[in-house]
Amino acid sequence: MSNSLHIACVAMLATLILLPTLTRWAMGVPARAIRSRRDQKILDRCTQILAGSLLIDAPLLRTLRDYLAQDLPVLHMAIWDESHQVSTGPSKELGSPSFAIPFCNTKGEIQIWLAQHNAHRRTEKIAFALLPWVQAALRSSGSFQKTQFEAITDPLTGLGNRRMIHLERRRHREDGGCFGLLLLDLNDFKAINDKWDHQVGDQALLRFTHILRSCTRHSDSVIRLGGDEFLIIARDTNAEGMQLLAQRIGMMSHRHRLELPNGQQHRISSAYGWACYPEDGDEWEVLIALADQRMYSHKASMKSSVA
Repeated sequence: MSNSLHIACVAMLATLILLPTLTRWAMGVPARAIRSRRDQKILDRCTQILAGSLLIDAPLLRTLRDYLAQDLPVLHMAIWDESHQVSTGPSKELGSPSFAIPFCNTKGEIQIWLAQHNAHRRTEKIAFALLPWVQAALRSSGSFQKTQFEAITDPLTGLGNRRMIHLERRRHREDGGCFGLLLLDLNDFKAINDKWDHQVGDQALLRFTHILRSCTRHSDSVIRLGGDEFLIIARDTNAEGMQLLAQRIGMMSHRHRLELPNGQQHRISSAYGWACYPEDGDEWEVLIALADQRMYSHKASMKSSVA
């Protein structure tokens, strides 16, 4: 047998041996499969945790870490990509991660901190096997967050809609603390829609939305209830704080004018009423009803003063 034929046979044999490895590498699958039954059980359970969740958040990642920590010295985990970053807690005191596994074909990585390094390679192999599941879960999480955002967002103003009230109620049950509700009703909105058209009415709503956003804090939730009714949920405040907020909105509204199609300037204004937890009640329905009652009293006083 000639040397060239010998070399060709060796090359072909090497290709056949390495082909499965190269294929797995190209597809992002671990170079060596998980062979241990114990490790396979860990991997299966972790994939169930990831596949069964619509959202990758800190509680889910802590669940994943705690399960891994039953057999592996995992202290802390972090996952990030271009649009999502989540971890099991602060990592500054822990220093650099024990190892990081970059994502395939996209920016991002899994970072893991270990209590000891005697299981470093075993942990890394299991984490590497989780890569496709983590990336799939992140994509699902991004889609879910987008859908959730659209479900609680008013399409015209970009503010929250009525569904956001349920989220705020749940957040209050978890975090507690005092808060205030401020109901607002835009004045002369129906007259604008009737005399001109809905485009001018939409401009009035957008102008008022800008006023509300400029007067509220990042921790406040601004909601369009529908039509020309708005609700502000202000955390960690009392009746005095709600009065100051209402006055601030009134002063800011006084500076804004809406130009009508006939060239006239229409001043943006609103009636308002507030209620505070816990001073005015413990139930959301009671607080909203009280704020609504005060708002209509304020609207009536505004009409009587004009008359």
